[in-house]
Amino acid sequence: MAVSYSYAINTVRVVTQGELADVVKEIDVNVWGVEGDLTFHLPVTVRLADADPQSFTPFASLTLEQATAWIDASASTKHAKEHIAAVLTRMAEESAMQAKPIPWA
Repeated sequence: MAVSYSYAINTVRVVTQGELADVVKEIDVNVWGVEGDLTFHLPVTVRLADADPQSFTPFASLTLEQATAWIDASASTKHAKEHIAAVLTRMAEESAMQAKPIPWA
């Protein structure tokens, strides 16, 4: 079964860059992974490059879709998803095992 990912955006941080105000520089997000009945999440800070004045979107005009696209494109998010997938795999393996008391205890 494949892992399904979702995001919960917590904070967006802005700066002034030259003559551009409210340039989004960081997004704090929880990256959630779900596989079957198992879930796991990691907090991630996505750091963005300097804004291009030709395609700049001010904070007041920011959409969830644009923020999500930035999160999707981030190497930090990619690494978090890899870690989440590994943890979910381990959780699935552990749930298939039975813990037993140590016989000499």
